[in-house]
Amino acid sequence: ASLPEWIGKNLRHGASLQAMAEHLHRSVTHFRRTFRQAFGLSPGAYVRRLRLQEAARFLTETRIPIKQIARRVGYGEPPHFHRAFAREYHVTPGQYRIRHSLKG
Repeated sequence: ASLPEWIGKNLRHGASLQAMAEHLHRSVTHFRRTFRQAFGLSPGAYVRRLRLQEAARFLTETRIPIKQIARRVGYGEPPHFHRAFAREYHVTPGQYRIRHSLKG
């Protein structure tokens, strides 16, 4: 699988820097440098963004409780998820759900 596909499949279980580098058979140092050149973000920032995008999708498309969404996208502690989500979207997960959920 391509790296973005692999990361997407491993969001819940942690797509660590070491695991990503090993997936591509690269050293961590080489992987970090080439990843930033290719994507314009650090690997950690990229994974964080994907996790939060997946969470936003769950918030708008499902009725799964926010605490369970946090776990599904790889946040072990709901407060960490809430802070990261609010930093990225400037609203809490609950507010986001209210504003963006499909009506009806």
